[in-house]
Amino acid sequence: LLLSGLVGAALGSVIASKYQFILETRRVKMDVLRRLLGNRNIFVDGDPHDPTQWVLFTQALNEVLAVFGDSQQVRNALKAFKERTPETANTRMLELFKTLCGDLKIETKPLTDDFFMQPFILIENKKQQA
Repeated sequence: LLLSGLVGAALGSVIASKYQFILETRRVKMDVLRRLLGNRNIFVDGDPHDPTQWVLFTQALNEVLAVFGDSQQVRNALKAFKERTPETANTRMLELFKTLCGDLKIETKPLTDDFFMQPFILIENKKQQA
């Protein structure tokens, strides 16, 4: 009886630890994707010389390999994005965003490509005011 209690406690601890690891991994992956998508407006409406936004976006981009490295599809999409040309940059970024979403099992089918490539910008562009 004592042995079965110890085995049960040990097994419960292993299962809880594994579940916690899975949850933490998902949280970190979601954070990287959130920062990439949250700062993608530098390509549409942001100041391309704004160092703060570029730092936030590139930090998240540079973390993709470490955080999503267990996924061959993500590694392939990241490599393709790294090897982009000006003509393929948007397509490669879109592929990377969708691949990251796929790894996190976020359904993207109801969303158009424009949804990923054109972020929400609710304030009036200062350049248009001049």
